[in-house]
Amino acid sequence: MLRGYRPYPAWWTRQCLGCLSCTRVERLRAALSTQFHYFVEVRYNCSDIENIKGAKMLSPAQSGTSLNAERALEILLALGEVGADGLSLSQIAQHLGGAKSAAHRSLSALRNKGFVEPAGRYGHYRLGPAIPVIARQQGRLDSQIQLIRPAMTEFTRKTGFTTYLMVQAGIDAICAEIISRSPRRQFTMGVGARVPMGIAAGSMALLSIMPEDAVAEIIKANATRYASHPALRVIDADLIAEQVTQSRERGYAINMGYYLPGEGGLGLPIHRRHHYEVDVAVSFNAPIEMMTEEWISSMIEELRECLGLLKHCNDLTVSES
Repeated sequence: MLRGYRPYPAWWTRQCLGCLSCTRVERLRAALSTQFHYFVEVRYNCSDIENIKGAKMLSPAQSGTSLNAERALEILLALGEVGADGLSLSQIAQHLGGAKSAAHRSLSALRNKGFVEPAGRYGHYRLGPAIPVIARQQGRLDSQIQLIRPAMTEFTRKTGFTTYLMVQAGIDAICAEIISRSPRRQFTMGVGARVPMGIAAGSMALLSIMPEDAVAEIIKANATRYASHPALRVIDADLIAEQVTQSRERGYAINMGYYLPGEGGLGLPIHRRHHYEVDVAVSFNAPIEMMTEEWISSMIEELRECLGLLKHCNDLTVSES
């Protein structure tokens, strides 16, 4: 009987890898990006995605992909979501909803390429060394983080608000960086955390600078996820579409306390400078009672000013109202 494998901790695995045809595979990008702040661009055409926990594999007809590829990628996603003890072959097969023999064949192929390896716990599986190696080869997002981090730091120093750098990963948005004045702060999300595009100010800001047809596809794909996302009011596709329109008009996104009690947020999109980069958004949360129109305008102006310190030497394109 072969020894198994266990995954790295879940915090290591929540940013982004991708496959050329299936949006569900976006979650695999986590395994390549979170710890190293790297990003791999992906093109997608699959319109339906479920949360990883409890998600079922799409049929090849539904996803337009190979069943074997789907199975292997689902295994990597599953290994990226569990703790240090990993998953046994039986657990993996159960997650896939298929036979152990099929799961074992996929594991063997992944092991041959270094994507999984034997773990300390007998009969379990973990991610292999090929994952971080591939991550290190993709440095495009890292350079953007290095560029924008000083502006985020300056804004946090001036205002005291924790700032988040958000990037798109298919139909999700992922937190690529956090700047806070306090290392003990309980963050709303951590580096690598992901939300459906359109949820909260950062991902809404990203949607606001995307082409309308791409926005419509993402909203449609996330419609059921909006309804199930934790919120203080009903969130649906119509509301998200309305907020995208408003965000386009004003040049930034506003979350008026939809998701956390007493807390709202603002998000400012930043256009990529060339095709080697990606669009990003800087966002922050604030007490809802502070968020008057005058205060919102002043905070956005402050954030633009901090980001504008980089414009003259780096050609950083910050959205204007």
